[in-house]
Amino acid sequence: MPSGVVVTRLRLVRPALKKETVNSVLELRRLEGDRLDVLLRSVWDQAMAGDLYGVRTAAGIVMARVQLFGLEDKERSARRRANWRRSVCSATSGSTTQFVK
Repeated sequence: MPSGVVVTRLRLVRPALKKETVNSVLELRRLEGDRLDVLLRSVWDQAMAGDLYGVRTAAGIVMARVQLFGLEDKERSARRRANWRRSVCSATSGSTTQFVK
């Protein structure tokens, strides 16, 4: 097949591929968002009762949602995560650092 034919076919197919890729990404993002919602609901009562494990888990899920939907300022978020890890570790006397890595 001559290269011009391949290029022409690629030009015809590329918009459809791009649209399909965008639709797939949106669908996957929706599915992951739904999964995170289920997880958050499962620990919400514990977190609201002040259970440290529930609070850590809920905060992690919320952070995952923020990242999934692109709602974060990446530089600011990295600083915030580092501060959050330090505060959780000091609040729990360093006994739970395995959960906040």
